[in-house]
This record gives sequence, C-alpha cells and structure tokens, in this order.
Amino acid sequence: MKKIMVVEDDPKNTELMRRFLVRGNFEVLVPKNSTEAVSMASENVPDVILMDLCLNEWKPPADGYELTVELRKIPQLNAVPIIAVSGLNFEKDKEKAKNAGCTEFIDKPVDYLKLIDRLKQLTDA
Repeated sequence: MKKIMVVEDDPKNTELMRRFLVRGNFEVLVPKNSTEAVSMASENVPDVILMDLCLNEWKPPADGYELTVELRKIPQLNAVPIIAVSGLNFEKDKEKAKNAGCTEFIDKPVDYLKLIDRLKQLTDA
C-alpha cells in the first residue's frame, strides 16, 4: 500500500483528506506539527507528501514553504513528490512553492477525485 503524508494544520481538512485517501487505498501518515512531520517523513518515507502552505495552527511555527525546504534537506526525501495544497493560488505563491521544493500545486478547495487520480499516477498504484 502506498503511503501519503498529509501536512495540514486544520483538523477538519485533515480528516476529510484522510478519509478520501483511505478510500483510494492509500496508507495515510498525519503528523501533528512540523517537528513530527520531519521525523515521520524521515522514518517512514512516504510516496507523496501533500503540503499545506499555511500552517498557522502548528507549534512549533513553520509554514509549508519552510517545512518543504527542511524536508528537501533529507536525502531519502529528494525524489519524493511534494504537492503544495493551498488556497494561496497566485502565481507568486506557486513560484514560491516551487522554489521551496514543491513539485506540483493543487488549489483549495481540493477536487478529491482528481487528487486521487493524480496520486495513483504518481505512485503507480
């Protein structure tokens, strides 16, 4: 079973995404903060990371851009696709996400059927 890590600070969004991913036959990893996201991704290398760019509720504070930069410093995560998931959908936000190390960008609200299809393409699931 392919592993997807969901980095999202809103519990409702996290649960909704988790439910759709489980129905899509994915194992879902859900860290509770930025520190846990780094350790979880290092220890249980996911096949794809879904990264919220605004992590306002998380402690210690870090946004999705900073966290993506930190994750990209971990050698075993270099080839893992990191998909930015955000309502910040201006070109400057997309460019900033790309520069941080995100490989793709998905606008919120998320079209979960399209997301599942894309994840299956990326993971050959």
